[in-house]
Amino acid sequence: MQVTEKIENGVLVIRPQESRLDAHSAPDFKNSIVDASFSGYTAVAIDLDQVVYMDSSGLSALLSSLKSLGKNGRIALFNVQERVRKLFDITRLDKHVFRIFPSKEEAVRSLH
Repeated sequence: MQVTEKIENGVLVIRPQESRLDAHSAPDFKNSIVDASFSGYTAVAIDLDQVVYMDSSGLSALLSSLKSLGKNGRIALFNVQERVRKLFDITRLDKHVFRIFPSKEEAVRSLH
């Protein structure tokens, strides 16, 4: 999976460049965040504006990525498409695990 990465106010902002975060693409996506953790980043904002489909493999990649960031690691999601948002609602991962924001600015600010 292709992702773009940039640093904003000390937060790594990652944007997947594919429409699906599933069993095929999830391992590469997770590896990009794990690589960031090896570089010392513990705060990651993920732009999901292009992701229109996510399955349990995508959720697992996010959870594994969070764990790889360490005990001080934090992930904020933003620009989450409605269909993907419903998956977070159903699993309740938006309540206690991942914070979801409408904009990049709010996600980055939340990670400071």
